[in-house]
Amino acid sequence: MRTGIICYVKMDTEGQDLDRIKQELKKVFKDADSIELAIPPNSEEDMWNAWWEMTRRGMKRILLRFVEIGKDMKVKFTGKEMRLCG
Repeated sequence: MRTGIICYVKMDTEGQDLDRIKQELKKVFKDADSIELAIPPNSEEDMWNAWWEMTRRGMKRILLRFVEIGKDMKVKFTGKEMRLCG
């Protein structure tokens, strides 16, 4: 079953390299087929767009994880995992 993970990211993203953030998250979620970011202030729209794209690409299991990323790019999980699909 293909798995997609939407990460609601809490951090100061100004001046941060979003591709690097995605690479760090891929190290944590090794089994995920797709990882998308939802970053405030557009996070609600980002989540729905990511869900739609993952569904369109055939992801059968879509999870939402809340993460906090420090200046040192260390990933910290905040809250529980929520299953959006599958």
